[in-house]
Amino acid sequence: MSYSRETIPGDGTTKLFSIPFQYLKKAHVKVYVGGEPRAFSFNSPNQIVLNGPAPSVGELVLIRRETPINVRAVDFVDASSLEEKNLDTQADQLLYIAQETEDKTGDLIQTDENGVYQARDRRIANLSDPVDNQDAVTKAWAETSMSSELARAIQARIEAEAVAEETANEALNNRITVSQNAPSGGVDGDIWFRV
Repeated sequence: MSYSRETIPGDGTTKLFSIPFQYLKKAHVKVYVGGEPRAFSFNSPNQIVLNGPAPSVGELVLIRRETPINVRAVDFVDASSLEEKNLDTQADQLLYIAQETEDKTGDLIQTDENGVYQARDRRIANLSDPVDNQDAVTKAWAETSMSSELARAIQARIEAEAVAEETANEALNNRITVSQNAPSGGVDGDIWFRV
């Protein structure tokens, strides 16, 4: 369950979307279409209308709350009265930040009960090239590595075939012929070798 966002696949016509969460200010509501920020306007406090064309079929629309963590929603001063509205606003800011953090944490690669990292069928991007034997590798590194290994294997095969051919030629040039027919001066039935 997500506390601070909703992802909806586009259908090619819909531009009106509900906001499934509460927020402190309209500026805290953000919309992304296909991973890119999209301008929108509020149709009501709980609905937005996208500017521009409707998201294409299957294109993901992400509606997300982004509560600022570097600015207090309420700044209490000495001798000021504590009003319920201000206390609620401050509590809501902390609650929303906690919810957004929980949602983001759910996206992270985590370890299971056996200490094994689980990407949960998600891509891993921006991975560095491996250094140690057990490091993860990128697709490009694996393909380059396989290509160079394949090139070495092909070269080794070519060299092995050349050596085999050379060895076969030497064997033909130095062959020994076995004959049961005696040359002149020999006795039939003896085995003769001609080098």
